[in-house]
Amino acid sequence: MPFRVIVADNVRFMDERENYEYGTFDGLEAAIAAAKQIVDECLESAYTPAMSAADLYQHYVNFGEEPYIIAEGFSGVLFSAWDYARERCAFMCSPDREGSGNEEQNEAVMPDRSFQPTAHSSLCSSDLVAEPDRSALGGMRGGAIALDAAGVTYASPDGTSQRVEWADLRTVEVITTDSGPFAEDVFWRLHGDGPPLLIPQSASGSDSLLARLQELPGFDNRAVIAAMSSVGNERFLCWMRS
Repeated sequence: MPFRVIVADNVRFMDERENYEYGTFDGLEAAIAAAKQIVDECLESAYTPAMSAADLYQHYVNFGEEPYIIAEGFSGVLFSAWDYARERCAFMCSPDREGSGNEEQNEAVMPDRSFQPTAHSSLCSSDLVAEPDRSALGGMRGGAIALDAAGVTYASPDGTSQRVEWADLRTVEVITTDSGPFAEDVFWRLHGDGPPLLIPQSASGSDSLLARLQELPGFDNRAVIAAMSSVGNERFLCWMRS
């Protein structure tokens, strides 16, 4: 069975036209080895002495290449580049690797993605936030997003507004509905200490909001990509505070 290694660009993750096919392999082990090599090369090119594991990992998820594997008949995740990169960063920046004295820097907690769904998968868990009332989303469209150092505010067209402070932010999700394409069908859901903040994708400032959310440690870009391809009622967890 052929296994194809496709490479996505973390910088332009929203544009699938930037993806390219690295190669096709007869076995899964060979495909995984090729994918690991791509990640290794990205990490080696970014690594500098005395760099912390957290800094190297964040550089990778922001600017590196993300290989994934597809094969006919398989719908699950066959290789997670981000999980592999996280392990490699911990090894590459360990004090034993080069005797570089990184002990204190690497006490910083690496972004933990164990609670997040694997790439291309959706989330629906009562352990997080209750399932949204999608009937209440039907009339949401437009509005404006305002960002500042302390938080994010969404002002709806009817004049009401709601805000979440960055310090209180607990989870970031993308909510999709089956109402498209003629009605709004993609929404950001930011959960802080109060009621979740729902923001339609059509709101002005959405691009700036995404850029700011991508600065969160361990933000899952692949979950966003999967959400943009959804045509059903789904939830995609992009980030959760550890």
